[in-house]
Amino acid sequence: MGDTISFPANTVSSAVVFMYAGTWDFIKGVQGDYANENAQLGGINGQSYDGAWTEPVEFVAGDLQIAWTSESQIGMALPKPGEGFSVEFNNALPNQVAFAVEDKITPVDGVYIGSLTWKDATGGDTGGGHWLMGLAGYRRTQ
Repeated sequence: MGDTISFPANTVSSAVVFMYAGTWDFIKGVQGDYANENAQLGGINGQSYDGAWTEPVEFVAGDLQIAWTSESQIGMALPKPGEGFSVEFNNALPNQVAFAVEDKITPVDGVYIGSLTWKDATGGDTGGGHWLMGLAGYRRTQ
């Protein structure tokens, strides 16, 4: 403890900080967006979609995967995490860009993607939005 996080004046309205036990080194990151990845799962590139995912990346067992996604134009939405992920943060505020963070420890060596689907309060389709998603991998050093 005792670390300080500072932001220049008038640049940040809120921040969420996640802490993980041990020491982790960043090993790799990938991203995805509605303009380039929708067609891979049946959507149309550049149009709104409920799901978000990243390009594939290789991890080894024990790596920490942290994914984030934002989706505009859907108002209040509930995140349904991707395979094996747990949602750690969801802003769940009406009339704002939906934003969520999910994480998991890699169970076995292999190729993974970050993924998340937005649902409305009843679990139904939100109608989609323009989305961005990132996935970062970390390896424990201590």
